[in-house]
Amino acid sequence: MSFRDEFYENYFGTKIASNTPADIRKEFDNKIDAFIKINTPKSLFKFYSSEQKNFESLNNNLIYLNTAQNFNDIFDSCFYVDDEKISNNFLVGLSDRKRIANYKNFCNNISPEALKMIDNAVNQIKNMPQNNWKLFISSAFPMFQTSYKNIIFKAEEYIKTVPKLTCFTEDVTSVLMWSHYADKHKGYALEFDFSDIQNYCAICTNKCKNEHYFQLYPVVYSDKRFEATDFVTYYLNCNLCANCSLEVPIFNDDIYSLYKILLLKNKNWEYEKEWRLITISTNCYFERINKKPKAIYIGVNAARETVKILLEVAKKFEIPIYKMNYDYSNPEYKLNMNLIKK
Repeated sequence: MSFRDEFYENYFGTKIASNTPADIRKEFDNKIDAFIKINTPKSLFKFYSSEQKNFESLNNNLIYLNTAQNFNDIFDSCFYVDDEKISNNFLVGLSDRKRIANYKNFCNNISPEALKMIDNAVNQIKNMPQNNWKLFISSAFPMFQTSYKNIIFKAEEYIKTVPKLTCFTEDVTSVLMWSHYADKHKGYALEFDFSDIQNYCAICTNKCKNEHYFQLYPVVYSDKRFEATDFVTYYLNCNLCANCSLEVPIFNDDIYSLYKILLLKNKNWEYEKEWRLITISTNCYFERINKKPKAIYIGVNAARETVKILLEVAKKFEIPIYKMNYDYSNPEYKLNMNLIKK
């Protein structure tokens, strides 16, 4: 079993609910963190085109994070849901009048006017004749379906626009990676060492509005998209309560489902051997990280000006620089690298 398969089995195969005891959650987090650390390659590589903004980032030791909506895979961070399961849950919940009648007991810190409205609605439900109740359910279901579709759209929009991430590969000699992400071999690649990455918020005792985590994960590949039924149900309930100004304890069946959605890709992309650095924060400050590269690799078709700029950066940071090429005497489709003596 490969380490990615093992990661999929351990991480994706476990659900940690929001009401899970803190010690159990901490134990699971430590287990996953240790597994990732052991299996993180000594070097990870990121490809760039020869654009001025990329040279500026390189000169400042900055790696900018992006959002999934800007990636080249239409299915990146794209989930699927079990419509029938969600619809059945709605109908079961709506059919339980006793449960609805107790719903107001979970409503805290709301105005007397809103509480009175809830009381009136609950009393109508409790006293409604059975035939009228069935009619109410049948009329409410189409409205639910419309709302549900809107929630799916909002959930997907959130996933594709809020989490910030940047991507790396294990293989700097991949011809496809150079072709797709370094402007047909006209750009360059940077080598990084992430063995020292720290989640400072995880060890800080001061909780603040800027709390965030940069976490490195391996991407896993599958023929099926991630089933986000639990995530969408949670998101649906949160929106429902927010729209009704209700403070209701809503439990998330899998607090890591968002990360799992971001980390699962189609098997067609398996050649990328991808790793992702992720943070979930709306603070624009966390759209970049400071990270000095340990080496530079120049594409086979890089222009002279690109080579000149990269040589100057390598000299400035005192790091090795390589030129990619291929050997005419070798029948294999293989890229090589030659160290440039500065």
